[in-house]
Amino acid sequence: MLMRRAAIAAALPAALARPAHAAGGFESFVAGVYAEAAASGIRRDVLDAAFAGVAPNQKVIERTAARSSSPSPGRSTGRG
Repeated sequence: MLMRRAAIAAALPAALARPAHAAGGFESFVAGVYAEAAASGIRRDVLDAAFAGVAPNQKVIERTAARSSSPSPGRSTGRG
């Protein structure tokens, strides 16, 4: 049981770090996390507890979108 909890603790941050604004939005992202977790043997009640109260943060989404539309420092914009 302790090994499973350690696996969940290690896997969830990586899964949650993925962009939720991809095709389908936040709900689709969460459904994908649930599917991957189920395939790894993580129980649904564990995920329900982990995702309790989790919701998209519109400010983060807006800032992420603004950052992805701007060229990164040191990268060529292809202009000039």
